[in-house]
Amino acid sequence: KSVSISHCVVTGSIDGFVFGVGIYANGGGSRVEGNDVYLSTIGVLVGNLANTVADNTVSNNTGDGIQVAGGDNHIERNSVEKNLGYGIQLGVSATNNVVEGNAASENTQSGIVVFGNSNIIQHNSAIKNGNIGINVGGTKNVSASNTAAQNTNANYVAFAGDDSAPQQTAAAATNPVANVSD
Repeated sequence: KSVSISHCVVTGSIDGFVFGVGIYANGGGSRVEGNDVYLSTIGVLVGNLANTVADNTVSNNTGDGIQVAGGDNHIERNSVEKNLGYGIQLGVSATNNVVEGNAASENTQSGIVVFGNSNIIQHNSAIKNGNIGINVGGTKNVSASNTAAQNTNANYVAFAGDDSAPQQTAAAATNPVANVSD
């Protein structure tokens, strides 16, 4: 069933030995917008199809900030910071999602990581994350016009089989869809 969760403060969804999810969007066509989600295990968990997660602040969770397990979802304009896992994770079953205009910073793991296939990752920033800024695995993913800087191990990693735009430094960026890495 489709639901809309907007302009809420969700905190403290940790349950002893079992993980707690701040917001779980599993109904097709659900909208999660304008929320503050913190101090959960996973801030926002997205399953099923065609959900929108937009304009949220997701921070200080003990696991991932936003975790996507389904397909055809839009993850856009979120601020995802200081989570102990990944900022945004697209799992192996995450396909045909659009991750756009998000800011992932100071997460313990990668800012944005993609394990699934056929996703679009564009116009995001990943700054000062503990591992890799933007890590695109899987196959047939498209990444373009992203910015990554000051990440611990690497700013940007893309695997063979993905259609990623070239990486350029900000000073040398001449390609309009380049992934900028400083």
